[in-house]
Amino acid sequence: MSEYMAACDMLVTKAGPGTIAEALIRGLPLVISGFLPGQEEGNVSLVVEAGVGESGGTPDAVASIVSRFLGDPEQLAAMAGRARDLGRPDAARQIAADIWEVATDHVAATVGGEEGDDAPRSGSVTARLAAVARRRRLLEGWDVDAGGGGAPPFALPRSGSGGAAAGGVAGLWSGW
Repeated sequence: MSEYMAACDMLVTKAGPGTIAEALIRGLPLVISGFLPGQEEGNVSLVVEAGVGESGGTPDAVASIVSRFLGDPEQLAAMAGRARDLGRPDAARQIAADIWEVATDHVAATVGGEEGDDAPRSGSVTARLAAVARRRRLLEGWDVDAGGGGAPPFALPRSGSGGAAAGGVAGLWSGW
């Protein structure tokens, strides 16, 4: 899929989180043609609010958006830049490292830590994962208090150019 995306100027797709994540990593502006109610709705908001694409609910609307994007190379380049800024090509590695950290802490707390280790780490594995994810977002300069309702927190990096969006693709990362 990555090779196909490398040959594109933009991507027309439904709001699936994996495809959106791949497109952001590749710096592709997006035209969202549809979404699954509930689980993908936040992804549409993410794309639109981040300024990396637009959503069209009908074939005519999608065609109009594509035509407009192709007719404005400066807008297309600006969206591509914002998409690259949002993309997280190392997200899977970071998540694995966080899970490893929590798992090793859990084992140390269960078996007993090194001599001088004050006490077992407190909280459940889920609580530790949430704490590690929150710390990671803070270290990366993400606004961890953004979001709304019962959705997991997500915000664009402070250096980004868009507003906060709840849920969406980043919900994979922040939804511990």
